[in-house]
Amino acid sequence: MDRDLVYVGIIAVASLLAFYLFHRNRDLAEQIDHKNNIIAEKEDTIRYKTNNEGKLVAEKLAAQATAKEIAKAYPNIEEEIKRDFDVKLGDMKAYIKNQFAANGKGNSTINNHYYTDSAGNEFKRRDLLFQDGYLRFTASIYDSADIASSFYTYSDTITTVIHSKKKWFLGKESLYASSLLRNPNAKVTGTTNLLVDTYRDKRFVIYVGAGYDPFNNQPTISLGVGYALIKF
Repeated sequence: MDRDLVYVGIIAVASLLAFYLFHRNRDLAEQIDHKNNIIAEKEDTIRYKTNNEGKLVAEKLAAQATAKEIAKAYPNIEEEIKRDFDVKLGDMKAYIKNQFAANGKGNSTINNHYYTDSAGNEFKRRDLLFQDGYLRFTASIYDSADIASSFYTYSDTITTVIHSKKKWFLGKESLYASSLLRNPNAKVTGTTNLLVDTYRDKRFVIYVGAGYDPFNNQPTISLGVGYALIKF
């Protein structure tokens, strides 16, 4: 009887050890994959393609990692999202940061206005207006001044899609972020793309333990499910 109990205990311990090693190796492989994703995102360069409307779409690899890994690899992001958005890194699900530049040209409208002050002196003001649907720039130029009062507004819409893509049909899928500005004269010049891989702290455990049964005067092997209050 005691020998059978020992065999059962050995099998239980071996099974749990195999279960632990399997999940441990899987977690290590995931950490390595995340590290490689971060390195690839940092080293990747933007690629451009033109869509059917003639607008530039900027595409770059996106990294998938845990919040802890992101904090270590991108130390400025945690402070940035807290300062700008009042969001904690642990609550962030995705992060996309794009820099862009717009270059355009067109004709400006110039209107001349003539005024006479209280002393009878005449002066002229020239109003300059440029607008192309995205940029609106106005300036008022007085013939007696060296400085022109200028005002401008720029409005645009940037759309980013995170998607998977294979380099060839049997290749490994990688995450990419593609960004598009509505202004055809604007394009993305820099981008950082991160997707948070939700990590759950595994508190529920399957355990095996050795004990002693004083009523039957024999050792025991226990197998069960529990919750780890303290991990070390």
